[in-house]
Amino acid sequence: MKTPAGEYNFPEARGRPSLKMEMQLMWAFLFFWIFTGFPTPSPAVQNPPHSAVRFTCDPERMDPESYRLVIRENPAVWIHPIPRGLNFFPQNLFEEQFEKTLLITRNAERARKLDPTNLMAQVILARSFLVFHDTFAEARDQWRRILDQGYGIPFDAVVYNVDTGAMFILRVTREALDFFTYAQFGVSHMGFPKEPGHETFWRARSGCIDGVEPVASVKWTDVTEMKSKHWVQELKLKKKYRIVSGRGKEKRVNRLKIAFLAGVGHAEITVDWTRVFSGRPGWKVYTYGPADYNARLRSVILENVDPEGRIKAPPAAKRGVGW
Repeated sequence: MKTPAGEYNFPEARGRPSLKMEMQLMWAFLFFWIFTGFPTPSPAVQNPPHSAVRFTCDPERMDPESYRLVIRENPAVWIHPIPRGLNFFPQNLFEEQFEKTLLITRNAERARKLDPTNLMAQVILARSFLVFHDTFAEARDQWRRILDQGYGIPFDAVVYNVDTGAMFILRVTREALDFFTYAQFGVSHMGFPKEPGHETFWRARSGCIDGVEPVASVKWTDVTEMKSKHWVQELKLKKKYRIVSGRGKEKRVNRLKIAFLAGVGHAEITVDWTRVFSGRPGWKVYTYGPADYNARLRSVILENVDPEGRIKAPPAAKRGVGW
C-alpha cells in the first residue's frame, strides 16, 4: 500500500515457503541457467563497431527509409518555412535556422540508426554536431571516421572575396578544400531549390558528389594560416588560386574569406527611448556571428588536415560584431 510520502510498504509475509518448495525453485532455476543460459545479446543483432562500418553513397545498398530521410525528408525541412511572426527581425530568422538544424539532426540520427553505412546521414551529423557545443566530441569522431575512409565533408559556403552573389559547396578532405558551385548541380546561384527534386544537389551537399569535378582545389599544404572569426574563416595561401563562381566571376586569390554556413548567429535590439520620443530613429540591431561554432570548425579541420601543426592558428574570435 502507498504511504503519504509516496513510498511503498509491502505487507508482511505470512510464513516462509516450505523447504520442499524452496528446493524445487532452486532446481528449476539451476535447470534454466544450465540449459538455456542467462539472456545475453546475440552477436547477430549487435551493431558493428564503428571501424567495421564501410560507408556508401549507393541507394541500392542502403535501407530505403534511411535514404528517404536524408534525400526527401531533410530537403523538405529546408524548403518549407516554419510559420512564425515578425520574420523581418533577424533573431526570428536565426531561431528558425536553429529549429531546422535540430530537425535535420534528428532525421540524420534516425537514418544512421536504420543504416550506419549511409554516408549522407554520417556527413550531416558531422556537420550538425559542430553547431551544438555539447556534441563536439561526437563531431570529432564523425569527422575522423569519414575522412579515414577517403570521403569529404561538404558545406554550403559564401566566398566573400570571390563572389558574394553566388553559393559554393566546399568539400573538406584530408588533402584539399574542393570548390564546387551550386550551378554545377543545376541550382540557382543563391539559396536552396524551392521545389522538391534536385536529388543530385541534395546528395552533393550531403557528401555524395557524383562525377563532378571541382572548379578549384586548394591544397592544405598551401595554407599557411587559418583565422577563426565571428562569421568567417580567413585563410592565407602560399600561392594564388584561380576560382570561378557559378555566375562566371573569376578571381585569382592568395587569401580566402569563407563563411561555412551551418552555425547560427544571434541578434539583439537596443532602443534609445529619448531619441524615439523626440521623433528620431532610436533603435539599433546588433547581429553577432557564431564565433564558437567557427572555433570548433577550425579546430576539427586542423586536427584532421594538419596534425603536425604547420598551419598558424591565431586565437579564435570571441563574441562580437564584425567579420
